[in-house]
Amino acid sequence: MVAAAVAYGTALVRAGDFPSAKRDLRGSAQAAEPAGPPMTEAALTSQFKRGLQALLDGLAARMDISA
Repeated sequence: MVAAAVAYGTALVRAGDFPSAKRDLRGSAQAAEPAGPPMTEAALTSQFKRGLQALLDGLAARMDISA
């Protein structure tokens, strides 16, 4: 059933019934990098620090500790 739905949708896009979807699909296939945040050391360090700060802020609020 899923394969039939995918085949049907693909046929509609190829027929030109959904030009914006066709453009979006073509653009995503030509992307040089995968979608998502950059996997650099600086980006990962920043993400870790933000997550740690959020965790510590939540613990402080739960324990009613002033920062």
